[in-house]
Amino acid sequence: MSLPYVFVDSPPLAPRPGGEFAEIPHLIFYEEEPTRSGLCLFDPEGREWSPSDLIAETTIYWAAEWLAYYELWHLTGDWLAPGVGYESVARMHASEVETIKEVLADVH
Repeated sequence: MSLPYVFVDSPPLAPRPGGEFAEIPHLIFYEEEPTRSGLCLFDPEGREWSPSDLIAETTIYWAAEWLAYYELWHLTGDWLAPGVGYESVARMHASEVETIKEVLADVH
């Protein structure tokens, strides 16, 4: 099963002043190209999304909500959205980087 991989193309995401890109909360950090890091929109283990779901009813809504919390994080320094797991998903394993490269190769 291929999960949706959403990243912000323009304007690119940015860390808080004085911070690092890897510190952006709830981001699937792509160390080789940080601006192509994916938004952590849902918990795949929580079965919140399936291939039969319409992207317009799930992924787009979740991305818009993520961006609202991202802007609030820039203002407050706190990620105010509810979530599961670690606040920052910044440190990825090498195998996950390869998966991101494959997904990005299919982005048109």
